[in-house]
Amino acid sequence: MENQETEVTRCMICKQAVDEDLLVLCDGCDHAYHTYCMTGCECCGKVPNKQFKRVMEVPEGDWFCKHCRDHMPALPEGESPKTVMYGWGRNDASCLGSGIEAKLVSQPTLLNDVSGDSVVDFGCGTDVSVALDAQGCLYTCGDGDSGVLGHQDVVHESLNHFRRVDFFQSGKISKGEGNLTAVSCSGNNILAVTKNGHLYGWGENSNGELGHMDYKPKRLPKKNSAFRELNVQVKQVVMGDHHVLVLGDDMNVYSMGENAMRQLGVSNNSIEWSPKKLCQEWKHDRTYREEPDFPGPVVRVIAGGNSSMCIDKKGFVYFWGNDFMRLNDSEEASAVSFMNGRHIISYPKRVELFQGLEMKEVAMGANHMVVLDAKGDVYVGGDNASGQLGLGEGAPALAKQLTKVPTLHGMTGVFAVDNVSGCYGPEGFFMWGDGTHPIVPKEEGKEEKVMNVPKKVAEWTNVKKVRASCSHILVMLDAPESRKREAAPQEENASDAKKVEVQA
Repeated sequence: MENQETEVTRCMICKQAVDEDLLVLCDGCDHAYHTYCMTGCECCGKVPNKQFKRVMEVPEGDWFCKHCRDHMPALPEGESPKTVMYGWGRNDASCLGSGIEAKLVSQPTLLNDVSGDSVVDFGCGTDVSVALDAQGCLYTCGDGDSGVLGHQDVVHESLNHFRRVDFFQSGKISKGEGNLTAVSCSGNNILAVTKNGHLYGWGENSNGELGHMDYKPKRLPKKNSAFRELNVQVKQVVMGDHHVLVLGDDMNVYSMGENAMRQLGVSNNSIEWSPKKLCQEWKHDRTYREEPDFPGPVVRVIAGGNSSMCIDKKGFVYFWGNDFMRLNDSEEASAVSFMNGRHIISYPKRVELFQGLEMKEVAMGANHMVVLDAKGDVYVGGDNASGQLGLGEGAPALAKQLTKVPTLHGMTGVFAVDNVSGCYGPEGFFMWGDGTHPIVPKEEGKEEKVMNVPKKVAEWTNVKKVRASCSHILVMLDAPESRKREAAPQEENASDAKKVEVQA
C-alpha cells in the first residue's frame, strides 16, 4: 500500500502548523490563520506592535480574513444598478480591485466591486483606489505598504477587492462631525472630509501632504488638528502631485505638502508640514520682490501637477506654482540664482487667462491644462511635447494662450494627468496625448506613441465622473437599463471582473 501524504494546514502568516486549536479557516477563501496572527503580514509575518502576542478567541459562526471581509454590499437579487464603474491601467498593486489579477489592464473593464447605486465619490492614486458610498462608508483596495489602505491589519500585502475602512464605523469620530461626504487621492495619500468640515488623512505622507506636522506615514485615518485649532471647517480639498489646497468656510485657501515649484503660495520653504494660509509668509521671503495679488473671498480651488489656481467671489482667477503657460510677464530676474531659468510664479498672480470664457471645469496635467466652457467646447494650453493639446500635426510645442480644440463639441467633463488629456460627453469618451501612458487604452500589437488629436476610446454617452492617476483610471457611468447585477454572498463576491463590450 502506497504511503499517502496528508496535507498539513498552515497559518498564512507564520507559515506554521502548530496550535491547531487556534487555527481558523476563512469562510471566503478557506485559508487558515492563527487567532494570534490575524493582524499580521502574509509577506513577512510581521505583526503590528499593538497586536503583538495578542491571542484572540476563536470566533463563532462565519469568519472572513482581511482579503474577504467588509466588501461593498451586493445589490438585492434582480435589482438594476444605477451606476457602473470601469477601470484600466497598471494593476500590479491590485488597485483596480474586483479580483482582477492581470498586471496591466489595457482596455476598459467592468469593476463589479463598485458597480451599484451607492458610490458618491471616488479617487485613485499611484497604488490605491478609494470609493465612498452614500452611507459614508469608505472602501479601499491596492497596495498596503505605505499605509494608504487605512487598515491596521494590512502591512505589506495588496487587497484585490475594495474593503471597508473600519475606522469611520468604529466610534472613533463623534456624531457631531457627520458622515464622510468627499474623498481625494493622489500619490499614496488619501484625504476625506466629513459633512461638518473635519479633515482626515492617511498614507505615505513623504512630503507632508497630510498636514500632520511630520513626514511619517499614517496607517490609519488621523484628523488634521490644525483646522480645528483655527476653527475652520473644510469646504473643498484638491490635490496636485505632492501638494494639497484646502478651501475653508472662512473663504481662505490653505496649503500643505511639497513646495519646490512654489505651488503652495505661502513661503519659500521646500516643504510645509502643516496647513498655511495663502501668502502667509511672503513678507519674510527674500527670494521674492513684488507684492502678491491677494485674492478676495475664494469660492473654488484647483490643483494639478505642481500648479495651483483659485477663483474668488468676483470671478477673478489667480495662478501660482509651475508656470507652464508662461503667465509671468515680468522681465525681472529672480532675487536668487537657483530660481533663474525656472518658470515659476511664487505667489498668487491674477491672470486674464479665461477672459471671455464662461469656465465650467479646469483640469491640469504635468505641464498643460484642459478647460471646458459652459457651451461644451474644450480649450487647451501649455506644453504640447506629447500631443496633449490635441491640436494635430503642425501645432506649436507651447501654447501660451488657451486654444479651442476644433473637433470637440458638446462635452460635459474634462480630465488631465501627466501628459494625457481627456473629455467626455454625448459624442463619446475621448483621450489624447502620450500614447505610452498606462491609462491610454491599447489594442494588442498597436500603440501610438503620440496621439496629437482626440481619439474616441469608448462609445460611452453617459459618463458621470472620471478620476485618473499616473497608473490607472476609474470612470463612473449611469447604468444602462438592461444591465443587472445579481446579489451574491460575501464569500462569493470575489469573482473576477469580466471584460465587457464598451458601449452604453
